[in-house]
Formats: sequence, C-alpha cells, structure tokens
Amino acid sequence: TSVASVAIGNSANFVGTAPGADVIFGTYQTDTDLANLGFQAAAQNAVAWNNSWGYTGLRLNLADFNLAFSGLSGQNYLSSLETFAGQGVVVFAASNDSLRNATLMEGLPFLRPDLEAGWIAAVNGVPTMSGNTVTGVHLLSNACWQAARWCLIADGTWNAATGSGSAYAPTTGSSFAAPQISGALALLAQAFPSLSAHQLRVRLLASAEDDFFTP
Repeated sequence: TSVASVAIGNSANFVGTAPGADVIFGTYQTDTDLANLGFQAAAQNAVAWNNSWGYTGLRLNLADFNLAFSGLSGQNYLSSLETFAGQGVVVFAASNDSLRNATLMEGLPFLRPDLEAGWIAAVNGVPTMSGNTVTGVHLLSNACWQAARWCLIADGTWNAATGSGSAYAPTTGSSFAAPQISGALALLAQAFPSLSAHQLRVRLLASAEDDFFTP
C-alpha cells in the first residue's frame, strides 16, 4: 500500500508521482508469482516493473545467482525478467544495509549484461539543495556500486500510506525511491508515447542531476 501510494496515489491529501498511471498488482511471495507477474506485465506492454523488495543475504556473485534462480520456478522467474527487460524497464530497490557492494537484484545486469538496457537500480538519498540545484546527497541506503551505470538516487522519505485505514505516516527507504522512478517512467511514457521504454530509460538516466560529485 505504501509503495503503491508513492507511485500512483491520488486523494485529497496525497498525490503520488504518476496518479493517472495504470497499474498491475502482484506479489513476490514465490518465484512462480513473480514469473507470472512479469509475463503478464510484458503482455500488457507495461513500461516499468517496480520491485520494492530484495533477497536478504544474497550478494552479487555467481553462487548466489545460482541459488536465487535454481529449479524450474527460479528459471521461469529469470526468464520473465529477461522477457520484461527486453521491452520494458525493471526498477529494483537497493539494499538498505549500507553494504560496500551492490546486492543481487539491483546489480543483476553486472552478472547478466543483456539485462542492462531494461534495468534501473533505485537508491535512497536525501539531497542538499541550493535553490533548484543539488549540491550533495546523504545516502540512507546502499550505494550504487557495481550498478553505477544503471543507478538513480531518489529521496525515499515520504508521508506514505501505512496500510492502517486511511492513515499516512513519515517513512523512508529505497522501497519508496523505486516507485518514484517507476512513476517518472510512466510520466515520460505519457509525454512521449512514440518512444520505447528503453529510450525513456536512457533519457531519465541522462537527465539526472550529477554535477555535485566527481565520479
């Protein structure tokens, strides 16, 4: 509920990033659920597949990759990611553990380069502003690390829906940075309907504010 409100919320006291967007809801409880969601989203020509979750403890290496995508259901999930990333953009929230490496899912194109054209890693950071200019960012989640080429930082601090009736409460996390990025892709798709999702992704990455640091 909180993530959805950041992406598409539209009420008297709360407006999300893309309040007019269509949305497909799914669950990440099993690999089969995830695979079915990805294939359905691809069939519906969805622009973005928002993922505000991750595997606890799985790092960006081949052993953990094989662990995550083992068996028939795991292979089907990987196939759905490949299918969707071939035409849309998978947005994955970075870990909130302040690690010194990307974790498996936001960094997956590091191991499977064919996914990169349809992938964005979402990092949570609070900007320091001078007028309309970003002069610095305080990270509240893991950094981009190996995902640097496909990484965006957004301010994941929101008064988001808490799931308790109509209540809203302050919350923060990369889980709330990701739906801003997914919503931004939806807004771009509305504004530029002739462009592909991959073209919209390139424009979003290229237009991000990056003058405040030296890579």
